[in-house]
Amino acid sequence: MNRLTSQRHTLASTAPASPCRRAAVVHLFSCAFACLAAWLMATSARAEESTKLDAAYQTDVQPLLKTYCFECHSGERLEAEIDLASFTNLDQVRKHTKVWQKVSEMLHSEQMPPKDAKQLTPDERTRLQRWVHTVLMIEAAAHAGDPGPVVLRRLSNAEYTYTLRDLTGIETLDPAKEFPVDSASGEGFTNVGNSLVMSPALLTK
Repeated sequence: MNRLTSQRHTLASTAPASPCRRAAVVHLFSCAFACLAAWLMATSARAEESTKLDAAYQTDVQPLLKTYCFECHSGERLEAEIDLASFTNLDQVRKHTKVWQKVSEMLHSEQMPPKDAKQLTPDERTRLQRWVHTVLMIEAAAHAGDPGPVVLRRLSNAEYTYTLRDLTGIETLDPAKEFPVDSASGEGFTNVGNSLVMSPALLTK
C-alpha cells in the first residue's frame, strides 16, 4: 500500500502542468518583467532629468546667483543666514530644499534681489524660477507620503478627555481639568509631538 501511494505521488509530481497553470505562471512572469522594465525606465528618466538639471545649474543658474545674489548671500555676509555660494551642484540643492523654498518665495514676490540692488531681467527671473520650481516639484514627488520622523508622544489633554468619554459613555467627564495646560509649541498647535512630553507633575495628576 505504501509503495502504491509513493508511486502515485511520483506520478503526480512528474505530470506536466495544466495549460491554466502554465498560463498563470507565464502571466506572473510577464507582469514581473513589465514592472521591472517600468522601474528601470523611470529610474533612467529620473537620472537623465537630474543630469540636465545639474548641467543647467552649472551653466545658467549658478552664474545668475553669482551676479545677483552672492553679494548678500555668500562669504561672511549672510543675509537671513542663507549661503547660496555653498551650493555647488544639484545634490547639495536637493539636500536643503527649505532654503530653496525660501528662494522661490523671494523670487515670486520679487523681494530678491532687493530694490536697491541690480535686478534680474524678466527672462533671467523666469529661467531661475522655472529651475527652482522644477527641482522642488521633483523632490516633493520623491518624498510624497513621507511624514518625516514620527515622535512618540502622549495624548493631549483634549484627546485624553475625549478618549475617556468615548470609553465610558459619560459625556460630562473631564479628567484633564486638573492637568497642566498643554503648551502650544512653536507652531501654535497643542498636539505637536515634540511638546507632548510626560512631566512628573502630569504623571502625578
